[in-house]
Amino acid sequence: MKIQNILTALATVCALAIGCTKENQPAQLAELQISQSYITIPSVGGSATVMVNATDAWTLDIPTTIDGEKYLDDEKGVVTPKIEVSVLDTKANNWVEISPRSGSAGSSTITFTANQTEESHISNLAIKVGDKIQNIVVAQIAGAVDVPVISVKEAEAAVGSTVRIKGTCTTISSTTYGNWYLKDENGDIMYIYGTVDASGSYNWSALNIAVGDVVTVQGPCSLYNGTYELVDASVIKLQKALILSEDGSNTVGKMAGSVDVKLKMADGYESLTYESQSDWLNIDGFTSKGNEFTFTVSAQENPNDVTRSGSVVFLATKGKDKTEFPVQIKQLGSMPVKGNIGTISDAVAPGTSKARASFDVILEDAVVTYVNGSNFFIEDSEESGVESNRRRGLLIYDSNCKLVVGDHVSGRVYGEGYSYSKLPEASSFNYELAKVTKGDAPKPTVLTVQNLFDNYDLYLSRYVTVRGTLSKDVDIKYSKVGNNGEITDGTTKIAFYAQSSGKFNDNKIYFYAQAKEGATVEFTTNPGLYNSTKQLNFWNAKQLVVK
Repeated sequence: MKIQNILTALATVCALAIGCTKENQPAQLAELQISQSYITIPSVGGSATVMVNATDAWTLDIPTTIDGEKYLDDEKGVVTPKIEVSVLDTKANNWVEISPRSGSAGSSTITFTANQTEESHISNLAIKVGDKIQNIVVAQIAGAVDVPVISVKEAEAAVGSTVRIKGTCTTISSTTYGNWYLKDENGDIMYIYGTVDASGSYNWSALNIAVGDVVTVQGPCSLYNGTYELVDASVIKLQKALILSEDGSNTVGKMAGSVDVKLKMADGYESLTYESQSDWLNIDGFTSKGNEFTFTVSAQENPNDVTRSGSVVFLATKGKDKTEFPVQIKQLGSMPVKGNIGTISDAVAPGTSKARASFDVILEDAVVTYVNGSNFFIEDSEESGVESNRRRGLLIYDSNCKLVVGDHVSGRVYGEGYSYSKLPEASSFNYELAKVTKGDAPKPTVLTVQNLFDNYDLYLSRYVTVRGTLSKDVDIKYSKVGNNGEITDGTTKIAFYAQSSGKFNDNKIYFYAQAKEGATVEFTTNPGLYNSTKQLNFWNAKQLVVK
């Protein structure tokens, strides 16, 4: 994708350069005339020249500010210094040598030189005379590499090589890096592990890939834990689907039930057919309005205690174009119980990382109190009907969770979890069958150290503010933790524990928090456990307020 996109842009540049006449040259400045404003250098390397006539001194050495090399500051964190350099010395322009970079009034010749390349380059430069600017474009075109389209099976036989395959996007598993599944015309599946744009960046929204689209991608094929995948693939061609829908996946309960699937057809589509690929799924009928259809898909009762998956497939055609749109249906094998956050916490507590325990609970109302990365804390809300002294909290450690602070969750939730160092946590928390409503950030429950210590099980993973004094210094810097700190009421003590806030150069980094022993403080947190040791998780400096 990178080569193709750049070639397209450079081909336009070259066409302009080759076809230049006085009529299509950019307007010349009175202070500066140049022989051409578009310069191309062959891919095998070489030089190109431009004649300059100026009424005063001129320069290409225009200063610019760029991001310098990042470093870690103990108080500020990761710092990106701003550095002033010549625009010619920036990474985007250092592929070409320019001589001279400046000159005096009169006639001059500027020579642009580049080595042989396998990667295309383009630089947008400027010649400055006084306060006047004349733009100039320098380009070098790499030779195009013709990579043939092959099947998924052929790609699997070429592990370690860069391959190009074409197929239909069937499932999108992550929009963060662009992870999805491609099915070729033979029905074979390839996992696309990362999709990049022309600059090599993860930019999923700009790629505009949806389920049902026919996509040609190119990238290195690898084998990871038995799965063949294209890593950081580039999009070569995208044919938009004839079917548009956000209902590519659905969940139903164990008992017989149905779900509506809404489809919008592209203008000019000619036919739409469908079939169930699972004997327990049926399409009972549909309604339509113009190009919009609503199909009712019914599921028979799941006779087993395990979740099962099935699909129905819709096929649209328009001339030679066709779009296959699979709708995945997940049917749970469990029956829900009415409960609260404590019900979930008690259900996952016996689980282990190798034998996780499941839950399926209908919540009255629970609220998200704190989010840090993939760590989500949720507890019974005041509206839950649970008595204040019986409300419970739960840590959800699930990177697929998209809840935010203040979200209220009511209805059916299911998943699994286990106890990590004696702390119950949900490792998956599915809430598509529940209702999520937005709300204000909840206020923490205010406690003394003794209150918390005596009722620790009750406040585990709940959102609390603890008042007391420091019995140890807090000395936390971005590069290291000198001392976590400890809070006391004069009799009972509970330790803080600083959690890392990320990584820099493959090392953990923290945050900047400083406070002296004896200081009166308020500490807002979600209490945790580590092998039965009570500890107050310290995620960021704002949690600690010195009074």
